[in-house]
Order: sequence, then structure tokens, then C-alpha cells
Amino acid sequence: MRLAKYTTLSCTMRTILIAAACLISAHCHAQSIISTIAGNGLQSYSGDGGPAVTAQLSCRSICADHHGNIYIADQFNNRIRKIDAFGTITTVAGNGSSGHSGDGAPAINATLNGPTAVCLNAVGDLFIADRANGKVRMVNAASGIITTVAGNGALAYSGDGAAATDAGIELPIDICTDSKGDLYIAAWNRVRKVEVATGIIFTFAGNGTDVFSGDGGPAPDAGLGDIGGICVNANDDLFVSDSRYNRVRRISRVSGTITTIAGNGYTELLHEPWDDTYVGDYSGDGGPATAARLNHPTGLFTDPSGTLFIADYYNNVVRAVSPGGIINTVAGNGSGKATLTFSILFYSGDYSGDGAAATAAKLYGPNDICMDNRGNILIADQNNNRIRRITNPVGVNNTSSVTQFSLFPNPVTGSFTVATAQGGTFSIYDLTGRKLHELALTKGSNSATIPATMANGNFVGVFKADNAELVETVMITVNR
Repeated sequence: MRLAKYTTLSCTMRTILIAAACLISAHCHAQSIISTIAGNGLQSYSGDGGPAVTAQLSCRSICADHHGNIYIADQFNNRIRKIDAFGTITTVAGNGSSGHSGDGAPAINATLNGPTAVCLNAVGDLFIADRANGKVRMVNAASGIITTVAGNGALAYSGDGAAATDAGIELPIDICTDSKGDLYIAAWNRVRKVEVATGIIFTFAGNGTDVFSGDGGPAPDAGLGDIGGICVNANDDLFVSDSRYNRVRRISRVSGTITTIAGNGYTELLHEPWDDTYVGDYSGDGGPATAARLNHPTGLFTDPSGTLFIADYYNNVVRAVSPGGIINTVAGNGSGKATLTFSILFYSGDYSGDGAAATAAKLYGPNDICMDNRGNILIADQNNNRIRRITNPVGVNNTSSVTQFSLFPNPVTGSFTVATAQGGTFSIYDLTGRKLHELALTKGSNSATIPATMANGNFVGVFKADNAELVETVMITVNR
């Protein structure tokens, strides 16, 4: 899930910011520290109005906005919870009862039925995959009123080419929006798309057959297994995790072609009286993502650098695929991963590691991933009933040997100094590429103050010298 990004930069400046984001991502992976920010481990309902870390909840899916708020699909409590920037948890949708009611009224009074996913659009409207109701519902950011935007309640596939609210959607599992505000809905073996301009729904990927097929061809003709998660990147390419066939596939916005970008498809099948279980494996770190083994991939997220994060559910880890296609583990030590031994499924997990390296921590069923407004990675550690955070300590005192440019102190608490051997312009951008502040610098030391309108978090500073095309980037942490 991702919040649609703003597009306000030139191509040159966007390239600069992407390069800077790559540095941020690399630093995060090298220095990652994990902590718990929500959930006390009990799958129940309590804690509203207090610290999120002491609350009881279930956490199937998460998303975050630019104001520091985090939203949780609390599936088993039939609620959507919100953690504000101060760490306080509240309920923003659902009264706790299982059902379908409340459209046209405040979301807090509505009934939901096993919500499995949440996402936001660019204006802050909150979308909910109301799974057992076969619908997607929306909470208006301005009014708090809930309405149905897709699904007629029939848990079957129908309605392409007509109004989304008249379509049948078979148990939606995940949702996301793109830069235009169009809505994507993953349900079993298909991804549907609702155009925001018309409200019309159509099939974007998957022909409805439970097979792996179609790479290199049109996405609607491809076979998909049990979809576990979807997301879009900055280019509006769509990524789909195939939990059954242990792959992640990408659909090009430009061509509509589907390809595999992670997972080699290794799968073992366990026949059980109630269902078949498909189990993968855990291997391939440091090599091409397409050669790696995954184990029931679910939630997906792409960061500003283009790195793709994968919730590798049965391996109890989170993995990252670099823009160059190399895969590595960024959270979880893999203990308790699911295996088949003599046709018996062994799967367990644990909870440990807070305050230390994320790759040494124990997770139990990481199901979803997102990024907060500070550039930290958040994990819905589903079976631990907690939300974990991978902190990215990007603040470093950066000095350029070419332009003799430096900024200190960093992290910035208020006032700071920028020193440079050349005059120029220093601009500060957030991680979506919006320019927040600009300073004209003279040769020598320049004193400045972070604007009061800038929240705490991670930002990218860009210095451009007056007499050269040379550009320097610096990663800034604001921590008042």
C-alpha cells in the first residue's frame, strides 16, 4: 500500500532525489534497528485513547500518511485503528460488530466484516478492503463519512465494464491507489481496477485460473495463484505477490506486460483434508531476486529509491529487492520458517530483538509493510499482534570534498549551520519530492532555522553551486 506521490520536480531534480533516496535506503539496511510501536501481543481490543504500544489489536494491514498517522486494519476486531504522530491509538472506522451497515454516516458507527487492508489516496481519503462483505469502502478525509466505492456484496466475480458498486468482488484481500487516484483491488486470482474519473471497474490482471502463466504477455491473460498483496511504485507499475506460487510479478504501466521480478516459483504441496497448503523455501540473498526462493509472499511496498520490500510471510522475514534486482533480508532472522517434513507442516515464530539489529529480530508472520513520514519501514507482525518499526538513522554530518559543503548539527533540533566554499542554493525536500524550504547561501558559514511548519522526520537537502552544475545531496533528520 502506498500514498500516491506528488509530482512537482523536474526530471533532473527527480534524479537527484532518487539518488539521495538510494543512499538513505542503503544506510537504513546497514544500520537498521527494530522496535515495537503498537500492540502488547494480545489479540483482543483495548487501549483506545492511550499509548499504542500497550493496546490490544490484530494487525493484518497498515498504511501511513504524510502527517505521521498510521492506519491499521484490525481484522478480528472489525475496526480500523489509527496511531497519531504522538503514539496515541484510536478507532476511526467500525463499531466492532460484524456486518455491513453505516454508509452515508460517520465511519466510527459503521459495521465492517473482517477488514483485511487499508490504503490512502493523495488527499487522505481512507480505503478499506471489507473482505467478508465483498466490498471496498471509503472514509472521506474531510467529513469522516463512510461509503461503498466498489462491490455489491456478492462474493463472486462479475461486473467488468460497469459501475464498480454494481460489481461482484470475491473476497478482496488487498488494495492500493496510484498517482491518479485509481483504485486497485486484489481478490483471489485477479486484480481489478476502478477508474476514479468514471467509477468503472475492469480486470487489470489475471484470467481467473489458479496457475502460473503469462509472463511476457498482457496481464489480463496471465494466470495468477492466491494473491497476497499489491502495491504501485512511483511510475505506477503494479506489483503483485503470488502467495501460492511464491513469486512477485510486475505489470508495466506503459505496456501492460506482466513479468516475474522475484521468486523462482519453488513450491511444495501439502494435501490436507480441509485445503491444500503450498510451502516454499528461504534462499537467494545476495543474488538475483528471480533466482531466490520465497515462502508465501504477502504485503509489498516500494520506497522512493525503487527498492521493493516483500513480506515473506512463512519465512518470518522481510526482504528487499534493489533497483538492480538483487535480493536481501532486511528484517527477521528466519527462525521458525514453515517447512514440510514427512508431509507435516511445521511453522512457528517468536517475538524478540527490539532495540537491536532488525535482521537479528524474531518475527511471526509479517503480513504487510509500509513507510512512515520519517522514512522508517513499518511491519505488520501479524501473528505477534504487533507493529514493528525499522528505524533509519539517516542523520549524519555530511561534508563534500569537492565543494567543501557541510551541514551541522545533524540531526537538526532547530537552528543549524550550512558552510560552503562556494555560494549557491540549498533546498530541502520531503521524501515525496515536495520542496519545503530554500536558502540562498553565500561563501562561508550560513545560519538558518528549520521552519516551524516542518514536522520531525527525514528529509533530503540539495545544494547547487552558483558557478557550476555540481550538485551535492545531504540527508537530514529533524528531531526537535
